[in-house]
Amino acid sequence: MFDADCLKLMFVAGSQDFYHIKGDRINALLDTLKLALQSKITAFQFRQKGDLALQDPTQIKQLALECQKLCKKYGTPFIVNDEVQLALELKADGVHVGQEDMAIEKVIALCKKRLFYRFERQYFRASPKSAPFR
Repeated sequence: MFDADCLKLMFVAGSQDFYHIKGDRINALLDTLKLALQSKITAFQFRQKGDLALQDPTQIKQLALECQKLCKKYGTPFIVNDEVQLALELKADGVHVGQEDMAIEKVIALCKKRLFYRFERQYFRASPKSAPFR
């Protein structure tokens, strides 16, 4: 069941956000996520995007699983950015989809009440009848 309160203090991050770390970016992300969870974030959005992000689907899935495991430990919703199939495979709490990533109708059909979905605000300029959360 979707609770809008989970969006009050979201933390959005992926491995690309730790490019400045000389060591292990993966562990830097996980350590930072753990600190954020201890600080009571209300949701975590796993976002792997751009040239600095992991590119290997197996590595991405493994990192997502590690992040999800931490989120479950703290009772915090885990949201996947753009990757609807990954969100469904992991049984994530939600998925965030950008306007350029997938048609809103397809997202709704794929999710079928299995997880909540969130769309970029710009999406609704083109599809004003669509609801941003389900």
